[in-house]
Amino acid sequence: MIRAERSLRSSQRISHMRKCFFSLLLIFTLLPLAQESWAQEVAHSSIRGQVLDVDTKAPIPGAVVQVVTVEPVIGGVSRADGSFRVENVPVGRQTLKITSIGYEDLYLRNVVVSSGKEVAIVAELQESLVETEGVTVTTEYDKSRPLNTTATVSARSFSVEETQRYAASFWDPARMAQSFAGVSSADDEGNEIVIRGNSVRGLLWRLEGIEIPNPNHFRNGPGGSGGGISMISNSVLSNSDFLTGAFPAEYGNALSGVFDLRFRRGNSDKREYTLQFGAAGVQASLEGPLFSEGSSYLLNYRYSTLTLFDKIGIKFGGENAIAPEFQDVNFNVNIPTSSVGSFKLWGIGGLSEAGDRAVRDSTAWDSRFDRFEELENYTTGIAGVTHFYVLPNNQTSVKTALNFSYEKDVNREDTLDNNYELHLIERSEFINTNYRGSILLNHKFSPRHVLQGGVIYSSLGYKANDRFLNFQTGAFVTPVQDSGRTGTLQAYGNWQVRPSEQLTLNAGVHYLQLLLNNAHALEPRFGATYRLSPAHAISYGVGLHSRAEPPVVYLARFQDSNDVVSRPNEELGLTRALHNVLAYDWNVSHNFRIKVEAYHQYLFDVPVAADSSYISALNFGSGYTNLKLVNEGTGTNYGLELTAEKFFSDDYYFLATASLFQSKYTSLRDVEWNTTFNGNYVFNLLGGKEFRVGKSGQNRIGANLRVIWRGGYRYVPIDLEASRAEGRTVLDIDHPYEAQAPDYYRIDLGVNYRSNHEGFSWTVSADVQNATNRENPFREFYNPGTGEIGFATYMGILPNINFTIDF
Repeated sequence: MIRAERSLRSSQRISHMRKCFFSLLLIFTLLPLAQESWAQEVAHSSIRGQVLDVDTKAPIPGAVVQVVTVEPVIGGVSRADGSFRVENVPVGRQTLKITSIGYEDLYLRNVVVSSGKEVAIVAELQESLVETEGVTVTTEYDKSRPLNTTATVSARSFSVEETQRYAASFWDPARMAQSFAGVSSADDEGNEIVIRGNSVRGLLWRLEGIEIPNPNHFRNGPGGSGGGISMISNSVLSNSDFLTGAFPAEYGNALSGVFDLRFRRGNSDKREYTLQFGAAGVQASLEGPLFSEGSSYLLNYRYSTLTLFDKIGIKFGGENAIAPEFQDVNFNVNIPTSSVGSFKLWGIGGLSEAGDRAVRDSTAWDSRFDRFEELENYTTGIAGVTHFYVLPNNQTSVKTALNFSYEKDVNREDTLDNNYELHLIERSEFINTNYRGSILLNHKFSPRHVLQGGVIYSSLGYKANDRFLNFQTGAFVTPVQDSGRTGTLQAYGNWQVRPSEQLTLNAGVHYLQLLLNNAHALEPRFGATYRLSPAHAISYGVGLHSRAEPPVVYLARFQDSNDVVSRPNEELGLTRALHNVLAYDWNVSHNFRIKVEAYHQYLFDVPVAADSSYISALNFGSGYTNLKLVNEGTGTNYGLELTAEKFFSDDYYFLATASLFQSKYTSLRDVEWNTTFNGNYVFNLLGGKEFRVGKSGQNRIGANLRVIWRGGYRYVPIDLEASRAEGRTVLDIDHPYEAQAPDYYRIDLGVNYRSNHEGFSWTVSADVQNATNRENPFREFYNPGTGEIGFATYMGILPNINFTIDF
């Protein structure tokens, strides 16, 4: 209950930020109009990058890179390390053609070239199965195709540009993904996502090939997968993958989805800078060459704009609000060598704080919630090193990754008495100190056979303390107070076979073991893609998947009536799932595709309450419970997803998705109920248009729109008469999740203007989440002060504005 109340008040706190956003919106309004009166020359930039073998990631020397959308055609040739550089490329959207003997030709369309910052790309070529001399095979790059070639279904790549272009994505991968089929937001305040009716806990975050903790500010607590603001800046992010089911063997400890993120390399030839000022934060990034040839650094730092205003006496949240404060840093250092491979040093750091002060006026108190005062502090540090080495045979590669992560979440809640003195309600502190290591071996026997295998070890340190007031008894309860270290062990293997140009097969297995209680699972995986023609393909994926709970769930204590303390969930096993996905892809043209996916997920060994109540881990968000759980529950998710996507070309794009689904579960009662995330349908419409302006047509004005409509989430109804009788919220536990919130509607808008000049460019953008200010209801709450039931609503309008300069 306390954590649910915290979420409501946090939404109210963020709503105060709108005043700041609207004020900043006026600052840059006239910039594009003034800009068009300035004289301009045609601006140019450079395209740099690397050409690699898609299977081994070995560099391909001698590849020809051409910009085919300019006259005359310009280009370059990749060097021994696969790197290339093309100078004097006009700004705008360009098409690249990459060719190399023995490989399929590759076209990369709509590469955005702007002045002030060079374009960096990684082109991965597929070795051709055709050995006949003189035969050329051409590959149209599928912009949604995952970078991980072992993923056959329910996977797509996304670009940094999409996190910027999609309306109200706020440069956040998770908010951007809410536009994809089968995905919806958990709430308007944060970026947690619901995938195919699964709990938000089932999402796995990876960076540079290894698992990382939740990389978001103001995260929701143990087990949560999101937060208010992403710590990862779009300035350092490269093209990455997003998966929603039937994952290949490489991914473990995930049930609903995977974000597999990559940092881009800094410019190894010259220094570049970016400055950004916006409603969310002020940030600066710099990159450039280091001491050795080909080495580079990339660094980004950001600080909360609201905190800056607060420090100079400008307040937007009223006298009772504590301005949300955050800062973060991202870095990536690349050091290639001539003999021992390449090294990457990378990391993320973040600090955030927020809270509310209680109202010091008893006449304004409608309920006990008005007396509450809260302060939240979050600390995150992640540092990693990745080593990549290609053996002399150019057929075998080894990737080793190590990382260290530290998380500390502290929350304190107090309440005012009638004399306005504070009394403790809750004090919690959760600290995680983790070490992880992984090694991946990849060997290509031939273009038809690629074998992959790896091992992942995670050492998980924990310190958990939580003490809160039981309002019914007036006594304090300590459900968790422990520290120690445990770990997980994972191993996997995958064999990719291409019997023909039409057929690709992936067969693998993953193993996961929780060392705390030796719970383990062996998970076979299989995927296949058959191309009926160059434009049509069918794919199938099936596999077992499992996930461990956060350590605090296993450590939670229960004290019985005889004051005997036990850990009821210390031996809890893994939640498991069987995924089946059938997909059909129709590439109508190189810029338009239609995709249909049908899926079925059977979840078993699900932790459910041992007392035969309705409680199931499939309905958990963040947090934990000290109720005794047993692995005897089940769940079923099945649905149909349709995607129609017109990639950016001819100055416009659109994405339309429709998802129809069911999400059910059973507890020990053996009765099937809706899960809380069973909204039954999600529809998204996304689109945008660019207009070329200026004397040379090199500047752009963009307008973007996103419309979201989904079924409301489910909740356990309140028993009003019982609540009135007891003076507190009493749920109707005989009818769990039978109540459903009204349908959720939201319209997001975005506009931007980009001005290119020789040597620099600047961009002003404005995004508005929930432009109609609709306050969507999401669940009931009981107000003991009035004795009535009300509806809690998501936050209303949330605008954001940014000014960015690259030079």
